[in-house]
Amino acid sequence: MMTSGTQHSTGKNGFTVENLRFSQGGKTLLEDLQLRVGQGEFVCLFGPGGSGKTVLLRLLAGLEIPGFGRVAWNDRLVAGQDLERGLIFQDCGLFPWMSLQDNIIMALDAASPNTPSLRNRQLAGEYLALAGLDAISHKRPLEITRGQRQRGAIARALALGSPALLLDDPFCVLDPPERMLLQDLLTLAWASLTPRRTVVLATQDLDEALYLADRIIGLGPALGPAIVDVSIAAPRPRERNALYAAPEFQTLRRQINDLYRQERRRRMVATSFFGLGEGI
Repeated sequence: MMTSGTQHSTGKNGFTVENLRFSQGGKTLLEDLQLRVGQGEFVCLFGPGGSGKTVLLRLLAGLEIPGFGRVAWNDRLVAGQDLERGLIFQDCGLFPWMSLQDNIIMALDAASPNTPSLRNRQLAGEYLALAGLDAISHKRPLEITRGQRQRGAIARALALGSPALLLDDPFCVLDPPERMLLQDLLTLAWASLTPRRTVVLATQDLDEALYLADRIIGLGPALGPAIVDVSIAAPRPRERNALYAAPEFQTLRRQINDLYRQERRRRMVATSFFGLGEGI
């Protein structure tokens, strides 16, 4: 059901990160990081706050440039943002004075100015329906819930046709029922689209990562390589309660938590005995 090896699916191309080092404001945030995300994979970046998940997403999106190393998408260096890699933040980024439908239509018009407006309106309707928002497509973001706004942001990203979606802990501000609803919506949308999109989602919630991902890449509080890289072989669609009750799930969850506890102990020992500070 679940494996702790690194025999993860690697579709042709996808993301490649090699020997990555990134500093900002005189502080090194990522160092000696290497990873590969295959095309069509659903990967969760897991780790505590400050472990570099958001920075890594921004590098994959092209919003930041590494000081050293290589970030590539489909064997091309990432240099600036483009429509091939959609980025969704905790803030949905929808224009508050426009309806959900008009937000998506405007994005489609800007991305594909030669596409007839009627076709863009049709596409907006299709993806709003996929996100379960067709009944409220006329409403503005401030007239709906946070979860509905995030669904709108996901619908917009999917409508734009980006083959890669990068999500920065998009459900962390939601209450548990709505969070679970959006987790299910995202996985169903991901599984239903052909070709399948490459998804990299950052989260601090290990259960969320285990439920959503084909694979979990875990970043630690210390600089250096990822401390976790495990595949989740549970079949889809997944039934949440059955998955959480499975012995394999509980074992893998315990193994990942143990790795993080060992890392924390190592840092405490280094600080106590050698006087080494943060980043060790």
